[in-house]
Amino acid sequence: MAPWFFLSYARENNRDKYVDEFFKDLNGRIRDLTGSNEDSFFDTTTLEVGQPWPEATTEALQSCRCFIPLCSPAYFNSDYCGEEWQFFASRQAAYAGTLHAGQPKPQLILPVRWIPDRLGCFPSVADQIQSNHAAFGEQYADTGLQEFIRLKSKYQTEYENFLHVFANRVIDAAKPHVLPRWSKAPTFDQLESAFHHRQSSRPPHTETSNDSRSVRFMFVAGRRDELQPVREKVDAYGEEGGEDWQPYIPDSPRAGIIAAEVAVQQDLLYAPVELNANILVEIKKAEEEKRIVAIIVDGWTLQIEPYGGLMKEYDDKNFVNCAVIVPLNNNDEETRRQKEYLDEVVKRTFANEYAKPSGCFGIVYSHDQLKKELASALNKARTRLVTKIKLTNDPRSSKMPTISGVR
Repeated sequence: MAPWFFLSYARENNRDKYVDEFFKDLNGRIRDLTGSNEDSFFDTTTLEVGQPWPEATTEALQSCRCFIPLCSPAYFNSDYCGEEWQFFASRQAAYAGTLHAGQPKPQLILPVRWIPDRLGCFPSVADQIQSNHAAFGEQYADTGLQEFIRLKSKYQTEYENFLHVFANRVIDAAKPHVLPRWSKAPTFDQLESAFHHRQSSRPPHTETSNDSRSVRFMFVAGRRDELQPVREKVDAYGEEGGEDWQPYIPDSPRAGIIAAEVAVQQDLLYAPVELNANILVEIKKAEEEKRIVAIIVDGWTLQIEPYGGLMKEYDDKNFVNCAVIVPLNNNDEETRRQKEYLDEVVKRTFANEYAKPSGCFGIVYSHDQLKKELASALNKARTRLVTKIKLTNDPRSSKMPTISGVR
């Protein structure tokens, strides 16, 4: 059976073995409540900077049902912790893309306040995980769980209450969902920390860096309610839009899972990003960081603002790190009727991209064609990005050209 949880923690937070104690207590409580003989996972390996994960760690991240990070300043300064978080978050996102509209999304990252954030320096990813801490009492929010264990004689009641409520929360979160394993799990050097804004403790990257293997996927697809004014059938769209969109309904999964499958097949790391008003700034930052961005666009959504306007602005920027694919469903009678109009909308929105011979832009009309063209466009975007990196790093490229034989 799969481990109930993977306990992720900063090694320096376990000098007094309080993490050991918490793992033993929580693991035992869950076993008592479920009658399971399966132990959860707690990695005691100490790694030097740049070392890959042990095989057991990768296996546990592949199979665990929930991910429990012990949040502290040291935790969010650790690249290893950020990579563990990113691995599990990507697994969860890929699974969520397979769910039907209306199905509850998994909430399997369950953070624990180990040491409170006194300076307000925790990254935004921690705020995005919705965890209801009220059931654990005000003392927990103020002191953190480590203090409950350190002063157990004082906080015995509070600690027992936490264990009871949290163990049940883990079980309730995990029961409705079984996350699939990655068909080809990303390796240590392919992952980046989920805490991007932290300075890396690894050695600096060289020209042969694997940065271009990390792909940001952006889905330009509106919510079901947003599409109702522009088309008759909206059952292909989710309540939240984006990767919930099912471009070739009913014959294919959601856009998120299609993208994740293609990324893994191409030895790339799938990382979805939210479409917002600052997305062009984020794409520019990705270009500077030598990262690929894949933009998967619904032609119907381009008729809606702000989506259409954002994509026209994107088209004016001439980014070298991007691939744009527009799926249109030939099996949808409404799309067939409006094919010429939708083609025109797409070509008008992406006038510059459409005119380039780069192969990083395409309109596709079937599920199989989408997978094939997306893979091809990602490879071409990676080649284009690597070429730019080499030219930028070549000192000869900054010299003025000369003409020989002229005096």
